[in-house]
This record gives sequence, C-alpha cells and structure tokens, in this order.
Amino acid sequence: MMASILQADGFHCETLSSGSLAGEVVANIANYPDVQICISATPPLAQRHARYLVKRLTAVLPDVPILAGIWGASEDRVKRLEAAASVAVVNKTQSAAAEIKRRLALSLEGKAPASSLVPTAEA
Repeated sequence: MMASILQADGFHCETLSSGSLAGEVVANIANYPDVQICISATPPLAQRHARYLVKRLTAVLPDVPILAGIWGASEDRVKRLEAAASVAVVNKTQSAAAEIKRRLALSLEGKAPASSLVPTAEA
C-alpha cells in the first residue's frame, strides 16, 4: 500500500516480500545509492520483527534513514519502539507517506528527482 501511495506521487519504489530474510533485505537495499527504508509491520509480531530488521539494517547501513510502520499500534507502542530502535515510527499510512515525502524532499535538495528511491520491506 505504501508503495502505491508513493508511486502515485511519482516516486520509484521497490517492495520486498515479507518472506524475505533479514540478510536478503540488507543485501538488496545495499545495492541502491540513494535509499530510504520503510519497514511495514503488521500484528501480531509487528514490533518484534520490525525491531529485529531495524537492528540488522542499522548495523550494516548506519546512515540510511529508516521509517517503521507498525500498523494499528498504540501510541505507547510507537514511542517504545522509537526509543528502542532510534528510528521514526508511525502507526498510520498517511503519517508514513507524509514522513517519507518529507525525508525525500530534504534528501533531494540539490539532486535531480530521478535519484529518489524508496524500498519498502514488510516485516
């Protein structure tokens, strides 16, 4: 869903399967020069899977911006994951799309729009 929202606004997105192993996600994303990551996680184990994937990604790609979408999570859970993982966390698709667009606008200052790429990985 996030990819569809962003593609409708002209952004290039790559969606990785929820069946992908964390190592596969890291290896795939490492191939892109300008990347932003949106981890899309759904209950029942959303927070645990997202936190694990964030740890793996930040260990290998410490400078890559990550947004975790924990769909339907309470504000308390969102704040706990933000504190534990040191990444932006949202619980609504509208919030996620707005945050990704804001980050892309900042990263594209001085760059051609063609350089934007937003892989999304489902956890």
